[in-house]
Amino acid sequence: MQIPPFIKYLGLEVERPEEGTGVVTLDLAPHHLNRRGVAHGGVITAMLDSALGAAVISSIPQEWWCATTSLATQFVSGAGEGRLTARGTVTGRGAKVAFASGEVRDARGRLLATAQAVDVRGATACSSHSVAVRDAVRERVPVLEDDRRQDIDIEQVLRLHREGLLPCPAPSDGSTAEA
Repeated sequence: MQIPPFIKYLGLEVERPEEGTGVVTLDLAPHHLNRRGVAHGGVITAMLDSALGAAVISSIPQEWWCATTSLATQFVSGAGEGRLTARGTVTGRGAKVAFASGEVRDARGRLLATAQAVDVRGATACSSHSVAVRDAVRERVPVLEDDRRQDIDIEQVLRLHREGLLPCPAPSDGSTAEA
């Protein structure tokens, strides 16, 4: 699984996901803390989004992609030091969506936060380059005045790709894109 730069920037470690589960860990550092001296809610939410996303990704074919469309986080307690662990599990699947839930705990096992997510998922014709295709789609989707992206219809994306109007972008690793 390719780790996005943002995840590396935060210092998150994504364990190899197993079927329908994902685990993300973080050793808290001063830059992760808010003014109260506890992990910033954005850090906790990023951990949960990553763990739940890894769980969904582990449950779909490699050539598919997914994106979080809804993430609800409930903060229970704070932590100011130590190692945090986020665990995510797929709780259900539909034709185009996956549901996941998870939690973050500190090194002592104390619950810090829980979350539930809905991810849209779909097939792409680019097998191992599905992330690049998803990003290319996002770049081509018009932006509304209030800067929200319009909904992406998976079937429309596949049709555009098959017609050659949305080609696979060249992968950044120098390999050739699959058709």
